[in-house]
Amino acid sequence: YINCLKSQDYSNLNIIAIDNNVELDNDDVKILCAQFPELEIIRPGYNTGFGAGHNILINRAKQTGSEFYAAFNFDMLLEPNFITELLNAALKNPRISSATGKIRMWDFDHKERWGNNGRTNFLDTTGLQITHGHRFLDRGQGEIDHGQYDVEEDVFGSSGAAVLYRMSALEDVAYVNLEGKKEYFDELMFMYKE
Repeated sequence: YINCLKSQDYSNLNIIAIDNNVELDNDDVKILCAQFPELEIIRPGYNTGFGAGHNILINRAKQTGSEFYAAFNFDMLLEPNFITELLNAALKNPRISSATGKIRMWDFDHKERWGNNGRTNFLDTTGLQITHGHRFLDRGQGEIDHGQYDVEEDVFGSSGAAVLYRMSALEDVAYVNLEGKKEYFDELMFMYKE
């Protein structure tokens, strides 16, 4: 995953990760630090969960002066131009708050047999849509990708698995909790997609 970020054709990236392990001196961090010494790893010493973890990372991105915050799950593999394409879409209009791309499903069970590292042509999501009954669905989920979502268009929202947010938009939706702390993501959301 980190190699995919380092291989992006857009190079002005600050890669920041959060380690939710309760042991601060764990093997995962040692391996990451040895292989990627430039990686910034925040280690709170407890499992922050989804919402609070992103809030920690967003606050760190604010400290670096970033105009955008890209959120990626650790199991994502990105095409080399993914971030550039998201930025190009977001920069077309200052009112665009987030951008996402096609996210495809993986075939973990057969990745060696097919020699494709698990890549499939089945869509996981191309953004979120809302139904009349106020249910949220992943647009295109389970469909075979034959280019039907290749055109840029507005979507209701973006999956938190791979999304670029405009920092000013995150500020617009943030709220101050009872402890006086600003939350961009609801910290009651411990798991992804609660």
